[in-house]
Amino acid sequence: MSDFVVNDLGVLTEYIGSSERVIIPNGVLAIGQLAFSKNPQIREVVFNDCLRNIGYGAFFECSNLRQIILPLSLESIEDKAFGYCTSLESVDFGEVRLLQSIGEYCFACCETLDGVSLPHGLVGIGEGCFFKCSSLKSISFPESFRRIGKGSFQECVSLESVVLNDGIESIGEGAFYELYNLKRISLGSSLTEIGASAFYKTSLKNIEIPGGIKLLGNAFGSLNGYVDEITVGEGCEELGEYAFEYCRRLNLPSTIVKIDARALKNVNVFSAQNSVIQHYCSRNRYDNRLTWTYVPSESELLARDTLIKKVEEEKQGLYEELSAVQQDILDIKQPNQKLLKKAKESFFPSKRTLEEAKPLLDKIARLEEKKQEIEAKIVDCEDKISSYKNMTRLVQLAYDNAKDYQSTASFITELFETRKKLDAKESEEAERERADRERDTGPNGLPGLNKHINTSGM
Repeated sequence: MSDFVVNDLGVLTEYIGSSERVIIPNGVLAIGQLAFSKNPQIREVVFNDCLRNIGYGAFFECSNLRQIILPLSLESIEDKAFGYCTSLESVDFGEVRLLQSIGEYCFACCETLDGVSLPHGLVGIGEGCFFKCSSLKSISFPESFRRIGKGSFQECVSLESVVLNDGIESIGEGAFYELYNLKRISLGSSLTEIGASAFYKTSLKNIEIPGGIKLLGNAFGSLNGYVDEITVGEGCEELGEYAFEYCRRLNLPSTIVKIDARALKNVNVFSAQNSVIQHYCSRNRYDNRLTWTYVPSESELLARDTLIKKVEEEKQGLYEELSAVQQDILDIKQPNQKLLKKAKESFFPSKRTLEEAKPLLDKIARLEEKKQEIEAKIVDCEDKISSYKNMTRLVQLAYDNAKDYQSTASFITELFETRKKLDAKESEEAERERADRERDTGPNGLPGLNKHINTSGM
């Protein structure tokens, strides 16, 4: 142990050697803070089988450290333990099972680290844990994982795809900030919190947000360019400021009860019937460049199909009732044709004829009235069926022509811009005319400057 300083508690406090390959001695339970920091000679570290703790900044700025294989016994890695190890290419957690958290900025600025598979049993990572690991292309999370710290993957510009397991509950502020190449992310169903600017300036195109998030702030604001589609799950209740920008199709749930005045900008909103969403889009459609399209939920469509079937059954019953009434009328008319004809067509029918015909004519009149009522109900049923079917067709058309709608929405946005420019131009012209009138007549109808000049010259 001549190259190592170890205290009575088994803590390695200082390294005084100069080897490229360092083997941690048996009996060392912990590596103290800054024990190997800023050592440019170290290229490889071999840990013993009883090491429990790697302290604050233990290998900070070991610029030539290439790889590390962590021991099964490891229980904690403190802040900045491997920060600024700019040549670190791989971190192998092997069979580590006791490690529950990794400290803040632990692997920050490890510029050549290209992939990490986090160990089973790990619950969370601290703030900036993999900050500016610019070569990191893949990261996998264990089933035990729950929390991603603030700025954990900020500026990891090589990350293109991230899959979060169903157990992850929170994503910290700016966790994936400025990942310009991040195009795909899968968010777990247990997610309840996404921090501000968590996906700021990423290139995500299709996003599904679970409904367990009650308040959605500006996590997805200012993405790189237009997003194709974002779907917010049922259960989300509130959209905070700058929640979404530049989205061609934003699917919002019927559970929304509050929307911040600056929540949506340059988006085409699709949702089920919701007065809060509809009112917001109507009120802000010009300033925020919004459109809103009603899209019934699957349950609404199913209910509509059930209604169509019910009304068609009702219509069929009315047709059967109408047929019965028509038959009753025929049953009265056919055996009494001569009497009814005589009562209707004779100029002066006899009293006896009228007495015999009157009950029959009254009954026929009542049946004819009933027949008209049934026919009116049938027309009403047909109108209902037509209305339900038309709505279903319109909804299907909205889904089938989503891409066409995107270009239509862009065209609408251009129209809004043109309208605003025309309004501004008209306002300028009106102001110019007013100024001209004041020069001629003065602001209170008195002779103006031009009038005064003309009068003086005469």
